[in-house]
Amino acid sequence: MYYSLYPVPIHLVLIGLYLVARNRNDLKRTAIIQPVVTLVALVIAALSFLSPAAMPEYTIWIMIGMSLCFLADIFNIDMTKAKILYAAIGVFVIAYMEYAITFTRFNGWHRQDWIVSGVFFLIYLILMRLYW
Repeated sequence: MYYSLYPVPIHLVLIGLYLVARNRNDLKRTAIIQPVVTLVALVIAALSFLSPAAMPEYTIWIMIGMSLCFLADIFNIDMTKAKILYAAIGVFVIAYMEYAITFTRFNGWHRQDWIVSGVFFLIYLILMRLYW
């Protein structure tokens, strides 16, 4: 049975609540909902170990990246301090690099990956310029 699918509706509702809170600039609700959304995603990933088609090693690496994102979400609770915000951005960058390494490790490196890498690197540069 696919137990990992049970929390998905809760996750979708939380994402909707997060988007509403973020659009209303309700930082108190956002500070609570954002880490909870990531935590529920971690629960979904953990429940996938119970699936008959589970890939435990892949799931572990994805959960490492999600745990880093959860840590960065915790940092983002107080976005008024620049040092904490930069630390959160740094942890997110490390998490996304970990995801890229994991995807490449389990799927191999393909020619089109250079294009995707280039596009995301440009997006990263633009965002860092904007944040700086």
